[in-house]
Amino acid sequence: MLEKGEVAKARQYLARIDDPEFEKEHAEKLEALEREIERKENAVLLSEMPEMIMRAYEEDERRKIEEKPLPVDAPLSRELKNMPAHWLEGACIYYGFEPARQRRQREEQLRQFLSRRDNLEKAVGELEEEERELLKYLLQRGGWSRLNAVTHNIYATGGNYAHSYYSFKNMSLTMPANRRKSSRLFRKIPYRISGSILA
Repeated sequence: MLEKGEVAKARQYLARIDDPEFEKEHAEKLEALEREIERKENAVLLSEMPEMIMRAYEEDERRKIEEKPLPVDAPLSRELKNMPAHWLEGACIYYGFEPARQRRQREEQLRQFLSRRDNLEKAVGELEEEERELLKYLLQRGGWSRLNAVTHNIYATGGNYAHSYYSFKNMSLTMPANRRKSSRLFRKIPYRISGSILA
């Protein structure tokens, strides 16, 4: 079993030996087997250590981000700063203007575009029905929700549009208030809609 890498099974079989006479007769062999099983268990543990450390690190980072207080009245400019650069560029292209070279300029382009009521109405009007339902759901809750609550609501009602959170169409309307470095940590990002967008 040890040769096959089935260390846990070998440990179970060794633990099942309950014959004092057999144990006495084969004491040296059983001790050698015990040492070999321990050596293999340690090797398995060492091979899994980097992944365990990474999981603990990611969980710690997720917890730190979730504990950060979010301002309820954050302006659109702050929300745009939290968007990944490629989302900004994609939103500029989607809304039909050439993205500026610098990130700050792209943020300003989008801020000016979405601050005009007619542009905002057009952007909301282009949302698909399911995306408007999501927008309505968020607005009914003060403009924000934890992602897990939103996805639970979507799947509970039979919707299938979790992917649409990341589309360029509605990223300017629903966006992460805190960006995560790892996509694995995207479980509970607070989503909100800036009050200044809708003013």
